Amino acid sequence: VTRPIVRRLTGGATVERALSSAEVHRYEVALSRGDFLHLIVDQQGTDVALRVFGPGGDLAVAVDAAEDLFEPKMLALIAEDAGTYRIEIRRSASAPSRGRYVIRVDELRPALSQDKDRVDAERAFQQGHELSAARRPAGWLDALAQFAAAAAAFQALGDRRGTMRVLLETGNLQWRLGRDGAVETGRRAEQIARELGDSAAESAALRVVTSACQRRGDSACSLKAIDEATAIDHAAGHTRAEAEDLNRAGIGYGRTDSAAEAIARFQRALPLARATQSTAVEANILNNLGIAYKDLGKYDASLKWYEQALVTRRAAGDLEYQGVLLKNMGNLQRLLGRNQQALAL
Repeated sequence: VTRPIVRRLTGGATVERALSSAEVHRYEVALSRGDFLHLIVDQQGTDVALRVFGPGGDLAVAVDAAEDLFEPKMLALIAEDAGTYRIEIRRSASAPSRGRYVIRVDELRPALSQDKDRVDAERAFQQGHELSAARRPAGWLDALAQFAAAAAAFQALGDRRGTMRVLLETGNLQWRLGRDGAVETGRRAEQIARELGDSAAESAALRVVTSACQRRGDSACSLKAIDEATAIDHAAGHTRAEAEDLNRAGIGYGRTDSAAEAIARFQRALPLARATQSTAVEANILNNLGIAYKDLGKYDASLKWYEQALVTRRAAGDLEYQGVLLKNMGNLQRLLGRNQQALAL
């Protein structure tokens, strides 16, 4: 049996590695009681989950909730016991099958008084993130409360990046809850991201604005924001994000009965999704092309796009999406007067 490679981390250490779907990368760091450890994981087209285990093997900190594939993840802890702490990094379930990351030991030193506030802020942010990502509306108000606590702590620390991360999460929840202020929250996050030179966060903030404007029925605002996000991700080389932006833009144009504009964006998105092996995004684009051609009354062309999407979802074993596609194909066959084929689908 091959034992996993464990890399030792020290203050200021930086390690860059590729991460595939089945891998678990392990690191160790020696801490004295009361030491402060701050890790940053720069994600390069993947989404990682981090876990830190104490000297006794108990879980000390976990950062699992999915975030933007090009935004860094932060982990902060103060060692309660002296000894060797084990860090595990693996791919999150929803992430692309392959990607790269850079793990950096940003700070490793005896804790200062404000470090507890930083740990508390990161903990509140993570708890809010988990409640929000669970997509159970019953927990969303609790998530907003956690984000409010995290925002207050980050602002007191003068941590603008932390404040920006909270604004992104808060804005997402606000529009999902149908609350006023989501557009303004997204714009505040966008401004900080621009000042920090963080293109991934800037486009993420624009996606918040896109959704919030759409929710309140302002299509012009929504389409302008998603087109801006697309341009930013294209310039930054964030190909998967650009594909998702174009797909979202296509949906937006489809809602304004601009089928030709929608198709143009779906067609631009498709090769980008394929180039990054984003099969779920690819299937969604193919399905949306089917919808757009159906709206144009081009039913045979629409059916071909649905069939391509069905092939990708069968290969992935995605039964739920197969059901959606078969239903869409059945409706098309009905519109074409092919009732027996429609019934079979």
